[in-house]
Amino acid sequence: MCLKQNILQQAKELFFLYGIRSVTMDDIASKLGISKKTIYQVVKNKSDLIRELILAKSEADVENFKLIKTNSSNAIEEMLSFARYLGESIRQMSPVVIYDLQKYYRDNWSEMEAERRKVAYDLIKENIEHGQQQGLYRATVNADIIARLHVATMLQIIREEIFPIADFAKDKIVEEYILYHVHALVSPKGRALLDQHLAMENEQTPNP
Repeated sequence: MCLKQNILQQAKELFFLYGIRSVTMDDIASKLGISKKTIYQVVKNKSDLIRELILAKSEADVENFKLIKTNSSNAIEEMLSFARYLGESIRQMSPVVIYDLQKYYRDNWSEMEAERRKVAYDLIKENIEHGQQQGLYRATVNADIIARLHVATMLQIIREEIFPIADFAKDKIVEEYILYHVHALVSPKGRALLDQHLAMENEQTPNP
């Protein structure tokens, strides 16, 4: 692992344990066993470090989304796989990290939201168009409008004032919303295939 990757990994672990605001660059240097000067050869400051972490996360998400698209046999399977990935990704996000980003690092948060909006819009629009080509989604659906509505809705899921973490599991919210989204899109042919996918998932889910 190169120095930059090591710095990002250790910073991420500390941020998730203690929150972004509580962790100093001295803490990160101590954890790595290097000097702050060495860290500043890789990043300019703490804000730049957070930006690099957000960029790395976005790049990893894009690569995983590409794999999902490659490995999915149809648009419905693809959308359900997106839901599982996003649910797990959100579940792993520390509420403290989200809070600190929103309150103390607004520029970083805004940058992350802008990047996620673009990625989500492209994914959903392409998925809808793909599903329409396969006859699985209704031909009358406006892919551009629905993709924009989807992005606007998904961004609300991590807002604490709408879905308090104490009352709602974020991954479950994502799953419920994606199912709602797909049910609204499918044609009769797509509904039959969706029912098949959901039945298979239920069979594979272990009993509590």
